Amino acid sequence: MPMARLVAGCTEQHTDPEIKTVQDHIEENCASLNGGFHGAYLPAWSPAPVAVSVSCLARATPMTGLPFAMTSLFFAAAFLSLAVMFWPYIIPYALTVRSAAAPEASLRFLFYGAIVILPVIFFYTIGVYWAFRGKVGERYD
Repeated sequence: MPMARLVAGCTEQHTDPEIKTVQDHIEENCASLNGGFHGAYLPAWSPAPVAVSVSCLARATPMTGLPFAMTSLFFAAAFLSLAVMFWPYIIPYALTVRSAAAPEASLRFLFYGAIVILPVIFFYTIGVYWAFRGKVGERYD
Protein backbone atom coordinates (compact mmCIF):
# COMPACT_ATOMS: atom_id res chain seq x y z
CA MET A 1 0.00 0.00 0.00
CA PRO A 2 2.83 2.54 0.65
CA MET A 3 3.95 2.17 -3.00
CA ALA A 4 0.47 3.09 -4.26
CA ARG A 5 0.51 6.18 -2.03
CA LEU A 6 3.97 7.13 -3.35
CA VAL A 7 2.87 6.76 -6.98
CA ALA A 8 -0.30 8.75 -6.31
CA GLY A 9 1.76 11.51 -4.67
CA CYS A 10 4.17 11.65 -7.62
CA THR A 11 1.43 11.92 -10.22
CA GLU A 12 -0.68 14.39 -8.27
CA GLN A 13 -1.15 17.72 -10.08
CA HIS A 14 -0.66 20.86 -7.99
CA THR A 15 -3.08 23.69 -8.65
CA ASP A 16 -1.28 26.23 -6.46
CA PRO A 17 0.97 28.37 -8.72
CA GLU A 18 3.36 29.00 -5.81
CA ILE A 19 4.29 25.29 -5.59
CA LYS A 20 7.09 24.60 -8.02
CA THR A 21 7.69 20.98 -9.02
CA VAL A 22 10.84 19.41 -10.45
CA GLN A 23 9.09 19.09 -13.81
CA ASP A 24 8.37 22.84 -13.79
CA HIS A 25 12.05 23.56 -13.08
CA ILE A 26 13.20 21.30 -15.94
CA GLU A 27 10.70 22.86 -18.34
CA GLU A 28 11.92 26.35 -17.41
CA ASN A 29 15.56 25.38 -17.96
CA CYS A 30 14.74 23.77 -21.31
CA ALA A 31 12.84 26.84 -22.46
CA SER A 32 15.41 29.44 -21.45
CA LEU A 33 19.10 30.02 -21.97
CA ASN A 34 20.89 28.40 -19.06
CA GLY A 35 24.61 29.04 -18.76
CA GLY A 36 24.98 29.54 -22.52
CA PHE A 37 23.37 26.18 -23.37
CA HIS A 38 19.84 25.73 -24.54
CA GLY A 39 18.58 22.74 -22.57
CA ALA A 40 16.63 21.24 -25.46
CA TYR A 41 19.65 21.01 -27.79
CA LEU A 42 21.54 18.35 -25.86
CA PRO A 43 18.87 15.61 -26.07
CA ALA A 44 18.33 16.51 -29.74
CA TRP A 45 21.93 15.50 -30.52
CA SER A 46 21.49 11.95 -29.21
CA PRO A 47 20.30 10.28 -32.47
CA ALA A 48 23.49 11.31 -34.30
CA PRO A 49 25.99 9.20 -32.29
CA VAL A 50 23.56 6.27 -32.24
CA ALA A 51 23.16 6.42 -36.04
CA VAL A 52 26.93 6.61 -36.58
CA SER A 53 27.48 3.64 -34.24
CA VAL A 54 24.87 1.50 -35.96
CA SER A 55 26.15 2.35 -39.43
CA CYS A 56 29.75 1.53 -38.43
CA LEU A 57 28.75 -1.83 -36.98
CA ALA A 58 26.54 -2.70 -39.97
CA ARG A 59 29.41 -2.46 -42.46
CA ALA A 60 30.94 -5.59 -44.02
CA THR A 61 34.12 -4.93 -42.02
CA PRO A 62 32.84 -3.42 -38.76
CA MET A 63 34.73 -0.50 -37.26
CA THR A 64 35.20 -0.89 -33.53
CA GLY A 65 36.78 2.37 -32.39
CA LEU A 66 34.21 4.84 -33.69
CA PRO A 67 31.12 3.14 -32.20
CA PHE A 68 32.80 3.18 -28.78
CA ALA A 69 33.54 6.89 -29.13
CA MET A 70 29.99 7.61 -30.30
CA THR A 71 28.48 5.60 -27.43
CA SER A 72 30.64 7.54 -24.99
CA LEU A 73 29.48 10.80 -26.59
CA PHE A 74 25.86 9.65 -26.33
CA PHE A 75 26.13 8.97 -22.58
CA ALA A 76 28.08 12.17 -21.97
CA ALA A 77 25.35 14.16 -23.76
CA ALA A 78 22.67 12.42 -21.68
CA PHE A 79 24.35 13.26 -18.37
CA LEU A 80 25.20 16.79 -19.52
CA SER A 81 21.57 17.39 -20.48
CA LEU A 82 20.45 16.29 -17.01
CA ALA A 83 23.02 18.58 -15.40
CA VAL A 84 21.93 21.54 -17.53
CA MET A 85 18.25 20.94 -16.83
CA PHE A 86 18.68 20.59 -13.06
CA TRP A 87 21.22 23.44 -12.69
CA PRO A 88 22.03 24.76 -10.03
CA TYR A 89 20.54 21.91 -8.00
CA ILE A 90 22.29 18.61 -7.32
CA ILE A 91 19.30 17.35 -5.34
CA PRO A 92 16.25 19.29 -6.60
CA TYR A 93 15.27 22.10 -4.20
CA ALA A 94 17.46 20.70 -1.43
CA LEU A 95 21.14 20.98 -2.34
CA THR A 96 22.78 23.41 -4.75
CA VAL A 97 26.25 23.19 -6.28
CA ARG A 98 27.47 26.08 -4.14
CA SER A 99 26.22 24.57 -0.87
CA ALA A 100 27.73 21.16 -1.74
CA ALA A 101 31.20 22.52 -2.54
CA ALA A 102 34.08 21.86 -0.20
CA PRO A 103 35.87 24.73 1.57
CA GLU A 104 38.13 26.83 -0.65
CA ALA A 105 41.32 25.63 1.07
CA SER A 106 40.45 21.99 0.32
CA LEU A 107 39.64 22.78 -3.30
CA ARG A 108 42.94 24.65 -3.71
CA PHE A 109 44.87 21.70 -2.22
CA LEU A 110 43.18 19.26 -4.61
CA PHE A 111 43.78 21.57 -7.58
CA TYR A 112 47.51 21.85 -6.98
CA GLY A 113 47.73 18.16 -6.13
CA ALA A 114 46.11 17.31 -9.45
CA ILE A 115 48.56 19.59 -11.29
CA VAL A 116 51.43 17.49 -9.88
CA ILE A 117 49.88 14.01 -9.93
CA LEU A 118 48.13 13.94 -13.32
CA PRO A 119 51.31 14.55 -15.36
CA VAL A 120 53.07 11.83 -13.33
CA ILE A 121 50.29 9.37 -14.17
CA PHE A 122 50.37 10.45 -17.82
CA PHE A 123 54.13 9.96 -18.19
CA TYR A 124 54.07 6.68 -16.26
CA THR A 125 51.39 5.35 -18.62
CA ILE A 126 53.41 6.43 -21.67
CA GLY A 127 56.48 4.75 -20.17
CA VAL A 128 54.63 1.48 -19.62
CA TYR A 129 53.27 1.51 -23.18
CA TRP A 130 56.79 2.28 -24.46
CA ALA A 131 58.33 -0.56 -22.42
CA PHE A 132 55.85 -3.14 -23.69
CA ARG A 133 55.61 -1.97 -27.31
CA GLY A 134 55.96 -4.71 -29.89
CA LYS A 135 55.57 -7.53 -27.34
CA VAL A 136 52.21 -8.61 -28.72
CA GLY A 137 51.96 -9.55 -32.37
CA GLU A 138 48.98 -9.64 -34.68
CA ARG A 139 48.32 -13.29 -33.87
CA TYR A 140 46.87 -14.05 -30.43
CA ASP A 141 47.11 -17.86 -30.44
